[in-house]
Amino acid sequence: MPPSRPANSSRSGSTDKDFHVHFRLTSSKPMAPKVIRSLQRVLPVFQQQPGFIGCNLLHAHDRKTIVLHLRWRTKADHEACQKGADFSPVAKDWEAVFAAGRVRVETYDSRASLQGP
Repeated sequence: MPPSRPANSSRSGSTDKDFHVHFRLTSSKPMAPKVIRSLQRVLPVFQQQPGFIGCNLLHAHDRKTIVLHLRWRTKADHEACQKGADFSPVAKDWEAVFAAGRVRVETYDSRASLQGP
């Protein structure tokens, strides 16, 4: 029998109380590879922050949309990362991402989280 987990948790360690951030970047033409590289340089900063659970970087098949989905334990953890000194060295990369197209930022609280077997 597998070990039991709290009802509100998944194998990834996330719970139904997690804070999610979606950065959606869209462009009228395919996204330049340098935009993806800029995002890839920012990701390790997130990974080192307290409260960080994980992220997904998604690139649409038409190459005109990128979605960065970040998962945090709390909204406060996300906000502390944004204001932290660790973010300064990659701020230029982050600004390049925002300059590459139209950015929409949405935040969510989890209500349920499931994973396959």
